[in-house]
Amino acid sequence: TFSRNHEQGLDIEELDGGSLLAALRRVEANKNLNRGARFVETLDGDQSLTLGHVDFSANGDDGLRIDEGGLGSQSLRGCTYTASENAGDGLQGEERGEGAVSICLRDVLVENNTSDGIKFEEFDAGSAAIEVRDGSITGQGTQGFDLDEQADGEFSVTLADLVISGNALEGVDVTER
Repeated sequence: TFSRNHEQGLDIEELDGGSLLAALRRVEANKNLNRGARFVETLDGDQSLTLGHVDFSANGDDGLRIDEGGLGSQSLRGCTYTASENAGDGLQGEERGEGAVSICLRDVLVENNTSDGIKFEEFDAGSAAIEVRDGSITGQGTQGFDLDEQADGEFSVTLADLVISGNALEGVDVTER
């Protein structure tokens, strides 16, 4: 449990040329004054995060924030993911620099976050493949699900067996520029 901290509950940064690989199982990061958890890989290298039975709720900013910069790819795999009542996004990810984004989440409960429920941005050349299945994304302050592909690259989104409702703006906002 990484809860009730003055900053992030969990903050892991890889600031050199290597990769960031992490796995969280049966973890709570709730009621932190900033984010529940943050994973950052800033230079050339990949970021891979595996989640199982995690809860990032009631934090002062995003529930979970993942950022990958430089050359490299970003991968997130998870099941039984909860992010509710956060003052920012339930889950926010950014991939900057050339590289792919691959996200697969199952059994999600993302509700009543002040901003977006789930938000991913891919800024430079690279593909984005997002799959979210089974669960609920409801009552967000802005979009339920927001995906932006900002540059050249393949783009695919699979949303299945989800309830996406009661969000202040769009339920789903997917943009390729």
